[in-house]
Amino acid sequence: MSVSARSDCSLPVWLAVPCVPLRCVGASDLPSQESHERLESGEPLHRTPWRLWGSGLPRPQVGITDPAPHRCGHLEEQCPTGIEYGGSVVDVLVAERTKSRAPEAIRAKLRLSTFAGVLAGAVFGYAAGVIAAAGLQLTSQFNLTAVWMSIVASALLLGALIGASVVSRLERRYSTRALLAAAATIAGVGALLSAVVPAGAVGVLIATRVLIGFGVGIISVSAPRYLSETSPSAVRGSRVATFQLMICVGFLASYVSGLAFAGSDGWRFMFALTAIPCVVLVALLSRATNTPTDLYRSGRHEELTQVVSALEPDRDASSATAELVASLDSPQLSWGEVVSAKRRRVLVLGLVFAVGQILTGINAIMYFAPQIFSDAGFTSATAAIVATIIVGVVNVLATFVAIRYIDRFGRRPLLIVGLTIMVASGLTIALVSMTMGTGGVAGYITLVAVLLFVASFAMSMGPVTWVLIGELFPPEMRDKAMSLALSANWGTNLVLSLAFLPLMQIVGTGAVFGCFAVINFALLVFVLRKLPETRGLTLTEIGALTASSK
Repeated sequence: MSVSARSDCSLPVWLAVPCVPLRCVGASDLPSQESHERLESGEPLHRTPWRLWGSGLPRPQVGITDPAPHRCGHLEEQCPTGIEYGGSVVDVLVAERTKSRAPEAIRAKLRLSTFAGVLAGAVFGYAAGVIAAAGLQLTSQFNLTAVWMSIVASALLLGALIGASVVSRLERRYSTRALLAAAATIAGVGALLSAVVPAGAVGVLIATRVLIGFGVGIISVSAPRYLSETSPSAVRGSRVATFQLMICVGFLASYVSGLAFAGSDGWRFMFALTAIPCVVLVALLSRATNTPTDLYRSGRHEELTQVVSALEPDRDASSATAELVASLDSPQLSWGEVVSAKRRRVLVLGLVFAVGQILTGINAIMYFAPQIFSDAGFTSATAAIVATIIVGVVNVLATFVAIRYIDRFGRRPLLIVGLTIMVASGLTIALVSMTMGTGGVAGYITLVAVLLFVASFAMSMGPVTWVLIGELFPPEMRDKAMSLALSANWGTNLVLSLAFLPLMQIVGTGAVFGCFAVINFALLVFVLRKLPETRGLTLTEIGALTASSK
C-alpha cells in the first residue's frame, strides 16, 4: 500500500477513509509502514499507538475495504493540498497527535464535578428514605395515626416542591454549583435540627422535615443539570444514571441505619447522619467547576473553552464553543412561551416522565416498604426492615444495568423492557393480595413481585427519567422547563405519599397496585409512540431536535 500527502497540510484531527467526511491530516500523522503491512496481512492494530475507533465507526469496519486507488474529495474541500491513496483503502482512524488538550486542572475539576453531582443523589436518597426506616419508631414514640404518619413523611416532599419551584428564579442570579452547595447546607442543618426535636413535638418535626425537603428539592433540579452539562456526550446518560444509583444507595443506607439504630431513640441518629454527605458535598463543590452555561454567563470565556475542550476532546474546541455560545445566546423564553403550543410536545415529554416516575408506584414502596411487608405477613418490625433492606439492595444492583447500557442501547429500549416487567409485577402483587390474602406463600410471592418491580424501575424509569429531564429541553427554556417538571414530580410525590397509607387501609393493597399496573401500561404505550431516542446526541443537538418537533 502506498500513501502520499503533502507535508504542508495543516488541518489535524481524524482521517477516515474511504470518503468519510471528516477533516484532513498532515503527513507526519499518517500510520507507519509497519501498520500498513499488518493491515494488509489481516492483523489487527490493537497494539499500535493509533486510535482505531471514533466518530461513530464501529469496530467491524476496521480492515481492508477497497483495493482501488482513491482520492477523497471530502478532504480536498477542507484542505486544498489534498491527500492521495494508492493501493488498498482502509477504514483507519489516525491519531491526532497535534490536538490541544485541556489543562489537567480543568479535567481534575470536571472529575470533582462528577463526584459532587452523583453524591448529591446520595443526599437526596438518604434524606427521603430515612423516614421509612424511622417510621415504625416515630409511630410508636409520637403516637401517630396512619394519617399523621403520612403527613410527617410528606413534609419533606412539601419542602422539596417549594425548593424545586424556585430554582428557575435562583439560577438567574446564582450558578448551579453555588445552588447545590447552598442546598446541601440547608439539608444538613435541617437534619441536625430534626435529630433534636423533643418527643411529642410533631409540629416541630414536620417543620424540620420541610426545611430538609427545601434543600433536597433544589438538589433534584440542579444536580441532574449539573451532571448533564459537565459530562461528555458519549457518557452523559451513564453519568446522570449514576445520580439515580446514588439515590438508591442513599435509600439503602437509610434502611441499614434503621436496623443499626433499632432503639426507641434510634431515629435521632438516623436523621443526624444526613449531615455527613451534605458536608462532603459542600467540600467537593468548593473545588469543582461551574457548568459551561454559568461560565459563559459570568464572562469566563477562556475557562469555558478549556471546559468544552475537555468535554468534547474529539472536536475542535473553538467550533464546539461557538456552537454552544450560539445556543446560549438565544433569548430566554417567558413562562407564556414555555407553555405555548409551539413547545407543547417537548414540555409534555418532560412532564409525562417527571409525573410518571412517581405514578409508577415506586416511591410508595420505598417510603412505606415496612408497612407493605407488614401487611403481607412479615409481622415483626425486624423482619419488615430486613425485607426493606433487601429491596434497597436490589434497587442499587439493578441501577447498574442502566449505567452499563443506557449509552449503548439507548433510552427507549431500557424503558420498554422495564415498564413491561413493572406492569407484570404490579398485576402479580394485586392478584396475590386480592385472591391469596396475607402471610405464608402469599407473603413471599409479594416479596418477589416487589423485588421485580423495584429492579425493573431501577433499570428504566428511575435513571432514564433523570437523564431525559436533564437533556430534553432546549437551552432557551431549560431553566423554567426543568423547574416546572421537577415541581410536578415533587407535587405528585406529595399527593401520593399523603394518600397511599389511607388508600391501603380503605381499598387494600391489591386495588392500589392494580392502579399502578394500569398507569405503567399507559407509560409503556407513550414511550412506544412518542419518545425520540437521544443517545449520543449533544445537548445542543437534542435542543434543536426537540425545538423543531411538532
